[in-house]
This record gives sequence, C-alpha cells and structure tokens, in this order.
Amino acid sequence: MIQKRRLKIQEMNGSVELSKEGADREIADGVQVFTALKESVERSQAELINTIKEKQRETEEQAEGFIKELEQEVSELKKRSSEVEQLSRSEDQLHLLQSFTSLNAAPPTKNWTEVRVRSPSYEGTVRRAVTQLEETLSKQMKKLLEVELKRVQQSEVEVTLDPDTAHPKLILSDDGKQVKLGDVEKNLQRIQRDLISVLVF
Repeated sequence: MIQKRRLKIQEMNGSVELSKEGADREIADGVQVFTALKESVERSQAELINTIKEKQRETEEQAEGFIKELEQEVSELKKRSSEVEQLSRSEDQLHLLQSFTSLNAAPPTKNWTEVRVRSPSYEGTVRRAVTQLEETLSKQMKKLLEVELKRVQQSEVEVTLDPDTAHPKLILSDDGKQVKLGDVEKNLQRIQRDLISVLVF
C-alpha cells in the first residue's frame, strides 16, 4: 500500500511538471502571438499617420508654390507701380510718351479667381486602415488556428462511444467512432422497461 501511494505521488508530481511545462509553453506562445498582434496594430497606426501627414505635406507644398507665384507677381506689380509713379512726377513730356508704351501693358499675371488650395479629404482613411488591419489579424488568426489544430491532433486518442449511454437524439455508427444528430428521439427508458419485462417473464 505504501509503495502504491508513493507511485501515485510520483505520478501526480509528474502530472504537475507536465502541466507546468504546458503552461509555460502556452504562455510563451501567447506572448509571441500578442506581440505580433501589437506590432501589426502599431505598424497600421504608423502607416495611417504617414498617409495623413503625406496628404498634408502635399497640400502645404501646393500652397507654397501658389504663394511663391503670387509673391513674384506682387513684386513685379510693385516694381511697375513704382516706375509709373516716377514717370508721373517727370516733367519731361517726351520721356513720358516714350516710356508710356512699355508701361501701358500690365506685366504677365495669372488669373487667380478659380485657384484654391483644397484641404485633402481624410474621409475613409481610418476605416481603410482598420479594414487592412482586420485582414492582417484574420490571417494571423488562421495561422494560429492551424497551429492549435496540429497540437490537438498530436494529442488525439482513440474513443469508442457507448450506444447504451448515448443521448436519445444521437445516432452512433456501427463501430462507435462517429455520431450524428438523429431526427427521432430514442426512448431509452421505454426500451429498458421492455427489456426488464422480457427478462422477468
């Protein structure tokens, strides 16, 4: 009896050790999966921020280009205005007539009436980023399920089901290895009563 109990203690210690190894392995796998998920989320967030910043940078560059053109035109117009003002003070009528032709035509300028710096649309940017993240997470979930399935298949055991103790709605295969849901409920108690009555008589 002592020997049997000592063996049982060893068996239980072995089970605890196996359980600890399994727990450590599961924690390591879990940490690895969640680290990958966290990296995916952070990567998607960084891509979203970069996309929005890129659109903003393009808007700023467009505005800077327009502003530079406008400032150039303002500078040209000021220069022309200064020349006209100087000419208007001149007492030399001949010089005024000679210069008038060149100053009469306005410097080449752009029609800015319809030119606008349009604010970029960020509509749907976050939704697209989240959808892409969702697809990535879905792929990782599929990989994780495949790993889990392989692990379960490694620890599978042969099982034979007992037709006498099966639920009345279940139909077992002849070899007792497969089960499916039946349409008609078997009444086990009725069958047992009939069997008892046959045995008694």
